[in-house]
Amino acid sequence: MLLKLYGDLLDDLGTIRKYTELIADLAVMGVTRDRHVVLLDEIDNRHAAIAYMVLKALGFNHVSILNGGKVSWLIHKGPLCTCNGHVSKGNPNVMDLFNVTANLKDYFADFEQVYELISKHKVGVDTILIDVRSPCEYIGGDVDIWGHIPGAINMPWNLFLEPRTNRFRDRDEIRKIINKYGLSPDDD
Repeated sequence: MLLKLYGDLLDDLGTIRKYTELIADLAVMGVTRDRHVVLLDEIDNRHAAIAYMVLKALGFNHVSILNGGKVSWLIHKGPLCTCNGHVSKGNPNVMDLFNVTANLKDYFADFEQVYELISKHKVGVDTILIDVRSPCEYIGGDVDIWGHIPGAINMPWNLFLEPRTNRFRDRDEIRKIINKYGLSPDDD
């Protein structure tokens, strides 16, 4: 089925939609916390990763990303459907969905939180701020969205993907990349 990142999950500015509205709309589409949700997008799973975080923040436990997205599907010659879209079947009790409280603060930081860290010179000390855009976007230019937040390091998101297939690299390769940036992830 088609779940639009902007509109269905996020507002136009990229902020998560109002919690109760969002949960109810997802339930009507058949996307409920008791189902396994597999996400994919057209090229590189960038939007699927954002949708993953939103659904996890809303208490969905069984969420996965199709490794390699549609590119991987095409490489492996998976079948394609040319219909006008699928609607998930189900008749959930929408009120049951509000029993879980979203813990959005575990997944998202807002402007005030990040600004306070920067103003107190905690970025690079207590907190690492990683800008996952391309080096050109990070360095800056004539467009307002280019340039980076003070103290942020640049670790482009696509470093974690295999260039030909857009599949995520294996754990050891990802560890090597992270270590090159001076970060030491926990063994968990």
